[in-house]
Amino acid sequence: MERALGAVRCGDMGINAAAASYSVPKATLLCHLKSQNKFANDAKQFHVGVTMLPENLEYELVQYCLDMERSFFGIKIDDLR
Repeated sequence: MERALGAVRCGDMGINAAAASYSVPKATLLCHLKSQNKFANDAKQFHVGVTMLPENLEYELVQYCLDMERSFFGIKIDDLR
């Protein structure tokens, strides 16, 4: 995908040629070029906003989840919520 995007942006190939030569769907390539795909943008912000928990409590919660996972008592997302 990155090579196809680079080829189109540099002007080495057109969209159709890049999609065919790099085996990338044309529609996906167009979405990436237009920056409509949130994962294709340079700034990847998945969690935007203020967290509800203080930082130290969130750290303790993460450590608890990791400890439980190491003990083979993994927590489901519904239980964590």
